[in-house]
Amino acid sequence: MSLLKYTSSGEKLTIKDIAAMAGVSAGTVDRVIHGRGEVAEETRQLILKIIEQTGFRRNMLASALVSKKKRKIAVMLPSPSRDLYFWKLPQRGIEKAYQEIAPFGVEITTYHFDYENRKDFVRQSRKVLKQSPDGVLLAPVIREEAQTFIESCAARKIPVVVIDTCIDHKNVLSYIGQKAFHSGRVAAHLMHWGMEGKLHFLVVHVGIAGMGYEQLKERAEGFKKYFAESFSEQVKISEISVEAHDQKKINAVLDGFLKKRNSLQGIFVTNSRVYRIASWAASRHMNDLRIAGYDLLEENIKYLKDGTIDFLISQLPEEQAYRGVLALFDYFMGRGKIEPVQYLPIDILIKENINFYKF
Repeated sequence: MSLLKYTSSGEKLTIKDIAAMAGVSAGTVDRVIHGRGEVAEETRQLILKIIEQTGFRRNMLASALVSKKKRKIAVMLPSPSRDLYFWKLPQRGIEKAYQEIAPFGVEITTYHFDYENRKDFVRQSRKVLKQSPDGVLLAPVIREEAQTFIESCAARKIPVVVIDTCIDHKNVLSYIGQKAFHSGRVAAHLMHWGMEGKLHFLVVHVGIAGMGYEQLKERAEGFKKYFAESFSEQVKISEISVEAHDQKKINAVLDGFLKKRNSLQGIFVTNSRVYRIASWAASRHMNDLRIAGYDLLEENIKYLKDGTIDFLISQLPEEQAYRGVLALFDYFMGRGKIEPVQYLPIDILIKENINFYKF
């Protein structure tokens, strides 16, 4: 029976109808729609083709619009501050996604936690669980507590999408962000570009009370691996960590480091606080020092434009959050399989192209 004949009566299609067209069980169709369980690829493609040709997916969305069933998404992000301004950026992506899906009865509530306070993360996560959301978008920067929270969500059958920091957990629906190790390799290639002879580079982690270091370490490993593969004899790499809050202390640590070394060609900062290192370099008139770091914060852009910072790698935080919200929405609507890992591009910004970049 042709699809056209089967749907020409104008009756509302059901999963059973799709199953009959494909010659499979309703359970198989359900698994394909929700991306659960094992289905032969040929069968999956057939079902998806039928769904597309019949407009079944559009009917699902229309039904959601008519029914006005409320779907609640809870977002857990660190509270933005001067040293954590980065966390203002994902909110733009959340707002953009909300504008697209609000007509379908979706509500989004953001819960901010203190990046330096594990207990506050636990308090906020309990608030989220008390509200029984239909899905959670999480930045798991406090890893141990985040894993416990994800397990609590799994026990309540609440899907979780994570952004910014990849966390290895079987109950995560999807990770959306960059591959940290490879972004470190990109930074190394940029740092090494056009340089010859004996070189010395410094990797700096500008952190807060040891939080979120797993991702920073992955970037550092990628950076070091690049040189270890081909340039181990010519390149020396040092690595230090400094606290983020006090510029004077950061200056003192870097001054002390340089006192013991004869030369330094470049500094790779493993997060968005590269402006702290740029401030030190500018105050010491270190114009020949190559500096690379992350993200389009206002202070970073200022130092990029004046030449103190040479390269910025954008993590696309708005895009991460935007895609994260839409991944949860697609899951609610049964719009096919949600990819468990969605790596974003590693965008490189320099003085010459920054004015053409949207931020």
